[in-house]
Amino acid sequence: MNYLYFFINILLVAFFCYKLRLIGRGYLSAPGIYLGLSVLPTFTLLFPSEYASFEGRAGIGDYSLSLILHTGFMGVGLFAAYFIFNNARLPKRKFVLGPDSVVNEYRFVFNSALLLSFGSLLSQILILGDIPILSVFQSGDVVDLTNARESGYKLQESPVVYLWHFSRMVFIPFVVIASFIRYKIRPSKRSLLLFLGVLLFGIVHNSLSGAVAPVAMLFLCIGVAYIYVLGRIRLSLVAPFVVLIFVFPFLVEYAYSEDGFLDTLFYFSYKVINRFSFETFDRTLSYFDYFPYVKDYLGGRTNGLFMLFTGNEYFNVQNYIFLERLESFREHLLHGSANAHFIGYMNADFGLVGVGVSCLFVGIIIGLLDIVASKNIEGPAGLALYVVMGFIFWKLMGSQPTSVLFSHGAILCCLLIWVQKRIRVKSLRRI
Repeated sequence: MNYLYFFINILLVAFFCYKLRLIGRGYLSAPGIYLGLSVLPTFTLLFPSEYASFEGRAGIGDYSLSLILHTGFMGVGLFAAYFIFNNARLPKRKFVLGPDSVVNEYRFVFNSALLLSFGSLLSQILILGDIPILSVFQSGDVVDLTNARESGYKLQESPVVYLWHFSRMVFIPFVVIASFIRYKIRPSKRSLLLFLGVLLFGIVHNSLSGAVAPVAMLFLCIGVAYIYVLGRIRLSLVAPFVVLIFVFPFLVEYAYSEDGFLDTLFYFSYKVINRFSFETFDRTLSYFDYFPYVKDYLGGRTNGLFMLFTGNEYFNVQNYIFLERLESFREHLLHGSANAHFIGYMNADFGLVGVGVSCLFVGIIIGLLDIVASKNIEGPAGLALYVVMGFIFWKLMGSQPTSVLFSHGAILCCLLIWVQKRIRVKSLRRI
């Protein structure tokens, strides 16, 4: 049955990507980035040795079915959005990247995002005192890094945390990608120095928390933006970009490792593959193991939006699952979170019905944002924001849909695309 679930899911992904033009030769849409990467955990179904360890678990049947419900209802939701909000037409996603595309809206949006990012960097240094990433250069261990991140970021109650988060997820990736696109459009020493300077600043900013994903995201976004600029995928560049994406995470891993370079490299490679496939599968499966087989469905208590209507008390399901999965108690992991694919949270709240309904509505919302963004993408600023929005959608693999839309910045990206389009139109009218 595991092979059947896998191939049905793959066929559904391929069908929607082809029919809705989400992924193809020389183009890649924001919804396509999420839908394509959501397939990675399902490869666990193809490995008998790995799948055998999951077969006896209570929620394996529900989870396997949910994978198909997720892809099917997500695709139907995207189709419904294009049908209802775009007159039954697919978004053209037409990008204008000629030299004339660098106009006033680029400078205004770019400078505003860069200024906010500088403010974010300074506020983190002033408020935190102890910067988590500095433990790499000190005589600490990974526990010190974890404790510093917990106390400095996850337990931080100041509203400025939202600025830090938006800077890591939206502003920094945007200015890095926009400066890269401008360099490719107008190659010069000045544009190259601007890009390298912004990239260095972005690496410093996004590495402060000690989390490696925000730094890797910068190079991943640059790679996708380069596909748009070239209009095709150049296979000779795949290997160099893979190295750039993972070089910072590897250096952090190597800094805490007691093994040699090659042993650490092999362990790190396994860890990366495991993180995006088996571990995500295992974590999400835990939500189906415990709900409803150990605890009753929570009825929306995991989500702040549902709580506004029900008035129920919040239940930190990520922390609950994390602690239940621990083989032994460790004090520095007391506030840990077992982040999982959003269908796990929906199952914890409402079961398989919640999975299907939520995927339908998430598909509609993503499709609507894709329509709005696609109509307003012109020049480096618009394209950079569109790429960033695509990778924010990927956060659905580890966050609640409402968090992705609001806290992680998907709606913010869409608004910034609309703003730069309005400024561009006014600028052109004055010419």
